[in-house]
Amino acid sequence: DDTTEDNKHDKRTEMTTVELSNAERKSVDQFFASKSVYNEAENFCMKVEVKQNKKQRKAILILGNNRLYLFKPGGRMDFDIPYWDIVEISSDGMKELLIKLRNDTVVAILCDEAAEALLVADGIYFLFRTNFPTSSPPRVVPSTLIPDSSVESQKCGGFINTYFGMCDYMSISPEDEVEWQMLQYFGEKDIKTLDFDVFAKKDKIVSTTDLRPIFVTLSMNTFFTELRLKKTRLSTESVISLAAVLSQNSTITKLILSGVNITRDGCEKLAEALTSNKRPLSHLVLHDNPIEDRGLIALSDYVRKATTGLTVLSLRNCGLAKNGIIALSDALSVNILFHDSLHSLDISGSKMDVESSAQLGQCLGKLKKLHKLSLANCNPSFHELNRCAPLKCLDISGNKILKKNYMEFCKFLSQTVVEDLTLARTMTPPELYADIFQAATHVKMLDVSENEYSDDSMIILLDSLSKLPNLESVNISGNFSKTRQKARVTVIESLVNILNKKSTPIKTLLMQGSPKQPLRTDLLPFLLSLMTEKATVTELDISGHDIGDLGANILGKVLQTNKVLTSLTWDNNSTSCLGLSYVAEGAVRNSSLTHHYMPICDISSALKTEAGAPAQSGHRVSDAIGIMH
Repeated sequence: DDTTEDNKHDKRTEMTTVELSNAERKSVDQFFASKSVYNEAENFCMKVEVKQNKKQRKAILILGNNRLYLFKPGGRMDFDIPYWDIVEISSDGMKELLIKLRNDTVVAILCDEAAEALLVADGIYFLFRTNFPTSSPPRVVPSTLIPDSSVESQKCGGFINTYFGMCDYMSISPEDEVEWQMLQYFGEKDIKTLDFDVFAKKDKIVSTTDLRPIFVTLSMNTFFTELRLKKTRLSTESVISLAAVLSQNSTITKLILSGVNITRDGCEKLAEALTSNKRPLSHLVLHDNPIEDRGLIALSDYVRKATTGLTVLSLRNCGLAKNGIIALSDALSVNILFHDSLHSLDISGSKMDVESSAQLGQCLGKLKKLHKLSLANCNPSFHELNRCAPLKCLDISGNKILKKNYMEFCKFLSQTVVEDLTLARTMTPPELYADIFQAATHVKMLDVSENEYSDDSMIILLDSLSKLPNLESVNISGNFSKTRQKARVTVIESLVNILNKKSTPIKTLLMQGSPKQPLRTDLLPFLLSLMTEKATVTELDISGHDIGDLGANILGKVLQTNKVLTSLTWDNNSTSCLGLSYVAEGAVRNSSLTHHYMPICDISSALKTEAGAPAQSGHRVSDAIGIMH
């Protein structure tokens, strides 16, 4: 059975079992059957005498996968010793074997022959190393008691055996999904990113109880280099357990903990753990956790003391404000290791003022490798932000760019080489774009979505876009007036002209609509323009425009004639099964499309409202788009 291959222990522990009475054998077998959930099994059996608390008695010794068991004559369970608790194995070379535990208890095992005592010692030592391959094994006295030997390499660095051992140690039932994923996914494909999403069961990720043995196992595992845990609320106990992982694990360099309810207290625990472990962490992502200023101040202490600089630091939507931003900026300025390491910084959603902006500005001037900066919904004072020459990606979405402050923004922008600029939801007056784009001549990717522009404003915006010499990708989604205006035709014409006449072709166009802002048939002239030889767009998203079957018919013809389009998204367009079949026919005949995203919402809606033959067309669309995708 492939699913248990890596859980089997080496044949060296499978020794000739001593003969037990029928009653003893039945009792022992029933006991191990009850422990099978922990992958427990009998490796070998020997009759011995045991000395504990100055009392000596006869016993049946059995080495299981996870514990040493001692049964009374007759087969009743006496006591057991988890291998994890054993810290020392010693012998004077005679028949007696001494086993010392973590609590300083010593158990003496007396065998009939010295060779049998050595056999038990070797078995215990080997099984410990099999279960916990990266942990320090029990001390052996004398060191020559057990011969040098190696343990076979296991999938995922022995994660499965350690996990079962810890589940048994904690009396927590193992999750079958953990074993299956380790064997069939992580181990089989040599994937070193431990993403907890794969352990999801029903509508939730594994519970707090389930996490305990996983975290303890991870603390000593050396296979995984990245940990991802997203959108599940961790209990206080789980955060403490996670902090223990981070204080001990030596190989995790990328840590992504997004939306897991790490509070300011929890962040303090994590910061202490990161500070105590000298492992070189490169990515620290704590999106959507309520760490607040107190948590960030603790984290800033880690940043100040870190012996290696981070590459990515993301603290988006963490409830940060003035004091936290000042502490972080100061720490980044002081620790020179970050000056040459930090490539990406995200503090979106923080409440900034003039003082915190000034402190951040001083910090930006020292970060020589900072390529990406996200200040969305921060309301920074741009006049306080210093030159950041290496900056290539800037997100200031959600910050109002108005006539009174736009020149400060233009000055900051002109001191960078930004190629990817996000101005979504900035409500920037369209007449200001001419100056903004003049300060951003390097821009290749631009997002000006969701600014609620009228058709007249869109004409001004598009005219300014045409003057960006290097623009290759633009997102203008959610920018069309709810009510159709006279200038709508001119807007579409301007868009077509930019795409067809611009010296540097725009290759990506995202122009999603919404239930309140669909273009409907106004979009058709644009679709027709994609059938010409001048078409340059390779990636297109026209979702949410209610183009209906008429638009789908044209889109199907576009696919048959267009030879440059490689990616198409067009869901939520009120398309029936008939319209879907038009697009399917075009998709099958298209030779350039490599990513055709299935219009799930339209297919679902059409199949619910139509029956009979039209429904068969919907299935045809599903098959065709699935093939193209």
